Amino acid sequence: MRRFLFFILILSSSCLLRRNKEIPLSPQRYFELGLYYYFKGKYEKAREYFNKVLFSGEITEMTDDAQFYIAKSYLMEKNYETALSEFNFLITQFPNSEHVEEAEFRIAEIYMLKIKSVEHETEDLKEALDKIEDFLRKYPESEFIEEAKAMKNEVRNLLAEKIFRIGELYENLGKFESAKIYFEEVIKEYPDTYWAELAENKINKDKR
Repeated sequence: MRRFLFFILILSSSCLLRRNKEIPLSPQRYFELGLYYYFKGKYEKAREYFNKVLFSGEITEMTDDAQFYIAKSYLMEKNYETALSEFNFLITQFPNSEHVEEAEFRIAEIYMLKIKSVEHETEDLKEALDKIEDFLRKYPESEFIEEAKAMKNEVRNLLAEKIFRIGELYENLGKFESAKIYFEEVIKEYPDTYWAELAENKINKDKR
């Protein structure tokens, strides 16, 4: 229902664009204009109006909505660090907002996107996994649950691959006992991954 109302507001907002820009508007009107530009993909312009809601001097039922869309606009622009900061601000300043659940999912998603965009370290992968698992524990009935599970599987596979590759490195150096330690870790910690199967093959090959 809320989304339907948003689109109604967007249609009405197009009329506001013809008004004198010097005339101060209400927080609701600023919010409508922010939505208008957000759904047109003009995120910087949208933030201009959402910020007017935040700095209007009054807290309204749209204040947390404006903060939420500011955060999402940065995410849409792939400005992950700023989006992360804005989502965290929403959660801390508006803990009762209806957007908190999605904000926590988006934070987990950002951690996932960050490790895919740069050369990932094991600690970065584990941090992303922690965020995803926290979300899954807190919101088992979430509409984002399947996406979160898929992200968890992807990170687990990345971690398993990372450890497996270290084992291979030791194997190539002829340090088979050291390699075995890493292959066994893959099997123990990530038994449901493709890399666990490969690790088992490595260990079985060494036994022959």
